Amino acid sequence: MPNITLKGVPDGLYNELKRRAAAARRSLNGEAIVWLERALAGPPDPRVDPVAFTAHVRETQAKYNIKPMTPEEIRDAIHEGRP
Repeated sequence: MPNITLKGVPDGLYNELKRRAAAARRSLNGEAIVWLERALAGPPDPRVDPVAFTAHVRETQAKYNIKPMTPEEIRDAIHEGRP
């Protein structure tokens, strides 16, 4: 099994990981692996993936039966209440 070394881990992050490892009765290494697996197992974060974000918006619109805004509605919403 491959090994990795992390350098420059901020004290706060190290202490929090160590605290969580103790609470879960795991080693620091085991806890780090759990959190890496969780971070990489989920769907792409729509805040950083434009394709995932667009898909999320379209799913939400379909789920709640929301029609997309027209360019004119977007323009009007931007300027609403502004001088």
